Amino acid sequence: MVSRAPVFQFILFLSYFWLHCSSEDFLFNGFKQATDQLSLAGYTKITKDGLLQLTDDTPSILGHAFFSSPIPMIKTTKNVSEVTSFSTSFILDIITVGNAGGHGLTFAIIPSKELPGADVANFLGLLRPSNNGNISNHVFAVEFDHVMTILLNDTDDNHVGIDLNSLKSNASQEAAYYSTQTSKVDFQLESGQPMQAWIDYNGINKMLNITVAPLQIPKPSHALISYTM
Repeated sequence: MVSRAPVFQFILFLSYFWLHCSSEDFLFNGFKQATDQLSLAGYTKITKDGLLQLTDDTPSILGHAFFSSPIPMIKTTKNVSEVTSFSTSFILDIITVGNAGGHGLTFAIIPSKELPGADVANFLGLLRPSNNGNISNHVFAVEFDHVMTILLNDTDDNHVGIDLNSLKSNASQEAAYYSTQTSKVDFQLESGQPMQAWIDYNGINKMLNITVAPLQIPKPSHALISYTM
């Protein structure tokens, strides 16, 4: 997870995190016992209640929390390499301080826990203006963004997006969930209320599905974003 706060502040808490792929399977139901499995940087900390807090109310900061051990995401069979299937879900809560919050956060899969020069504000503590868009980044991220940045082609100030090597999203949708196959219900990311996100990638058909909903809503059967990659 990557988070950052610009001139406005926010505190983001994660209370639950689950990931499964063919090479790894782990669950954090609270983070009190996870200190040896997570690599924390910036302003990130684990609270006395066992929540993973990515930032505090200090202006212009960032925080990172990565799984400490590398997770193999590429499998090779008969000299053919492909990305393995994986699924993850987590509960997050964006809490504003004062009248506003920061820009957002990302779930990210990257080659290294080190992010030298990563920028706050528009670049979500993940990239920086000088490397944004470089294919050598090898960065995959799902952003939860509640500031509209024209420079990055954001369509609104409350969206979920898929990012490949750039904070200019390959696909994005306003935060919402499907109550039926055709009825979509909008909700605010920056609400101070817990929400859940599900990220599912099928390595066989190359389909990525992103689903979000308020915590009290069971996982919708229809994804908010479906993207072939």
